[in-house]
Amino acid sequence: MGQTIVFSNDKAAIGKSFPSNPESELAWSGHVTGEFNQIDEDDEQIFDVPLPILEVNAPVRERGTGRIIALIETYEAAAELETRILTAQAFVWLLVGASTLGIGLLLLGRHAQCATQAKFAR
Repeated sequence: MGQTIVFSNDKAAIGKSFPSNPESELAWSGHVTGEFNQIDEDDEQIFDVPLPILEVNAPVRERGTGRIIALIETYEAAAELETRILTAQAFVWLLVGASTLGIGLLLLGRHAQCATQAKFAR
């Protein structure tokens, strides 16, 4: 199923059609999807923004029946989200590194303790 833009802030985009993608297919099945910094070919044709982008696809349901009648695809500048993600990643790597170092030092200390005990046991 292809997609045709019926409303946009960019009037030149209205009426353009694009092939479906996995995110839109998931949205047509009733799920809200999102992509961070994954600009697809169809997105490149609509706008050229050097910022990190959050793309969200959401179904629009008919009142009363709940039938999906359209999709909303929206874009948000996500510089703050990117900063938070990078900060969280750096924290996780720091935590993994500190844990690895701590375990290594404990093992080294245990090895040294066993070697010292074996030396005195002779």
